[in-house]
Amino acid sequence: MPWGRTLKRWKNENLAYHTWRTTNGYTEGVHTKIKRLKRIRYGFKNREVDVRKMLLVFIPLAHLIA
Repeated sequence: MPWGRTLKRWKNENLAYHTWRTTNGYTEGVHTKIKRLKRIRYGFKNREVDVRKMLLVFIPLAHLIA
């Protein structure tokens, strides 16, 4: 029964969630945004542009303007 084995393997992680109510969702979201940015580069290899795009994604402009 694969489901039972999965539950046993992830027992500590599942219990930790119910204790502290935290997940790795933020980390997964950051990873997804970086992958998306890499996909939309269209083959350009300009590192400076990549860094600027990532800064725009991760730093809200409202905080910079206000």
